[in-house]
Amino acid sequence: VDGTPPVLAVTSRKVEGDRVVLRVKATDALSPLARAEGTVSADRWRPLPAADGALDGREEELALSVPKPAGPAFLSIRVVDASGNSASISAEYPGEFR
Repeated sequence: VDGTPPVLAVTSRKVEGDRVVLRVKATDALSPLARAEGTVSADRWRPLPAADGALDGREEELALSVPKPAGPAFLSIRVVDASGNSASISAEYPGEFR
């Protein structure tokens, strides 16, 4: 039985032209990752693809890329493993982005 959530680590927080990008590495010791979603300031969660195109492993790279917010905002990524355990991580714009 897997009762442990995925582990998330921010790999970069960047301003790229007119966009801001939050990149995260997600890992799970026991179950494959089943779902990844992103949001800006707790708006609607939207599906995120894995960098390799298939969210199916126990380790995945994810990126949330959105238009540069007009004011302060939080970019968040949430990941759920195949056992239903979830974890999320956030970064504050503009404070944590370069």
